[in-house]
Amino acid sequence: MASPFVLLPIAEWRLLMEQLEDLEDALDIEKSARDPDRRTIPAAVVDRLLDDEHPLEVWREHRGLSRADLATVTGLTPGHIGHLETGRRHGTPDALRRFATALDVTVDDLVPIEPAETIVGE
Repeated sequence: MASPFVLLPIAEWRLLMEQLEDLEDALDIEKSARDPDRRTIPAAVVDRLLDDEHPLEVWREHRGLSRADLATVTGLTPGHIGHLETGRRHGTPDALRRFATALDVTVDDLVPIEPAETIVGE
């Protein structure tokens, strides 16, 4: 006995495939949302980082801390934090570790990204 089959117009088959992909995506999102180790970054934070604002300032403000609050937690001064946030100074590895711990981010999250040099074509 022959196996049963269905004959569909290609447009309907494509629509079904798109719907299947959407369902698979929804399942992936649901699975990710249940992951206890999942960490997300709000779009407002990402936008500020992409606008080249200093990461230390962005994360400090995102966590709702003033410079004085962060200074108290890290043992550094508000002035020192201000110098780092304005780029007048670079943080030492020890200071960056303290900030990262206080802000619940990685040290890499606090290091400003240096702009890539523009390559000029010939």
